Amino acid sequence: MAASRNRICTDPALGFPARLQALLGAGFPPGGRLWVGLSGGRDSVLQLALLREAAPLLGFSLSAIHVHHGLSPRADAWADFCVRLCRDWELPLEVVRVQVAPQGGEGLEAAARRARYAAYQALDGDALALAHHQDDQAETLLLNLLRGAGVAGLAAMPPRRPLLRPGRTPLVLLRPLLDYPRAWIEDQLARRGLDWVEDESNGDARFSRNFLRRDVLPLLEQRFSARTSLARAAAWAGEAETLLEELAAEDGARGASPDFPGTLSLAALQGLSGPRRRNLLRHWLHRQGGPRPEARTLAELEAQVLAYRPDGQMAWRCGQWVARGWRGALFLEHDPLATPSLPESAPWEGEMPVPWGSGTIFSARATGQGLNAAALEAGPAQFRPRQGGESFQLAGRPHRPLKKLLQESAVPPWQRERLPLLWLGETLAWVPGIGMGAALICPPEEEGWRLTWEPGTGQTAALGAQDGGRND
Repeated sequence: MAASRNRICTDPALGFPARLQALLGAGFPPGGRLWVGLSGGRDSVLQLALLREAAPLLGFSLSAIHVHHGLSPRADAWADFCVRLCRDWELPLEVVRVQVAPQGGEGLEAAARRARYAAYQALDGDALALAHHQDDQAETLLLNLLRGAGVAGLAAMPPRRPLLRPGRTPLVLLRPLLDYPRAWIEDQLARRGLDWVEDESNGDARFSRNFLRRDVLPLLEQRFSARTSLARAAAWAGEAETLLEELAAEDGARGASPDFPGTLSLAALQGLSGPRRRNLLRHWLHRQGGPRPEARTLAELEAQVLAYRPDGQMAWRCGQWVARGWRGALFLEHDPLATPSLPESAPWEGEMPVPWGSGTIFSARATGQGLNAAALEAGPAQFRPRQGGESFQLAGRPHRPLKKLLQESAVPPWQRERLPLLWLGETLAWVPGIGMGAALICPPEEEGWRLTWEPGTGQTAALGAQDGGRND
């Protein structure tokens, strides 16, 4: 893999379209929509030009997105440049203005990246191309090495990875220029007579990346051919990280809790060696959409895992996330102390997702399933939080206190008070994790509504209607 990565720039038989086609992969749909991140800088301008040339050859539609961070006095001018360029090249462009607000002690650069990727996650398309190149890869590896990063950090930026989008299939994130050095990009810009805008902060050595780019890498390059060597090292680290992910996936499959989808068995975690346990915890946190804890914070989670007993509970907090142990399983979800408060009520009219705290209620039409659509005529439909004292009747069973049903259905205690209960008038119609009210179940062959509650845990499983990175 590493050898082929370093031949791409010198082998004319491969070329950019072939490199791009390999990155898109066989799963990219014919006529699919490829977005390109366009900052207006030299790298993104050349990438847009190359993708524009490749589009008719490979059969994809091309759109550009410019994220307006508003951090520079020239930010409006950069956006105007991108608008003019895409207008001249007859390409659709979306300019997205974001608010950059650092959270939890993060720096301005990290906050800008978080806002930028939130804009990317909202895109409607199949793939997104970013213009990182070989010199960027070398700088990222050095930065991560100096920060004491692990294997994932030393792998730097992968050429291809999924970018998760809540409620939708992932967006494929590509870096077609990752094997091309900055000198090649500058040569191509000159050959094509292309213009670009310059970010004045690129020359500010107070930023660590600029310091490495201006003062350190040129010295290393003179003696060691550092850019190519560092990119090769990142490729090898990427292979090692892939092996660690595969091992974690195997351990996670064996260690999944049989009772609670998306959780891990605490006994299985305790039975692993320390390195494999920490590897699985990192993998699981990431796959659930959770935090990337530092070594000290991860060690705190590991210590709680090892101290857990079957009759006990645990709670580990990291940023806006909390991991809890209950009934032998490790759960991860947004910390209720750091998430939006629940509304007193939320109307429901079908189809449109309903926000609820940090999660979302989804609904879809389904014949013979879920809530009888005709029952909506009985009164206004709305979601309300649990107040206590409710009773509920499941099919074939008498009315019973909702508290008892939640206990019997193994709904975790901390989730019970934040559940969205669906009421039709004054009739309790649906409880996530429990099911539909007996009198409101959709008969066969009739139209119904299937409801799903995703509590914002990042888990793929949800409480249903009937049965309850890398550095870039």
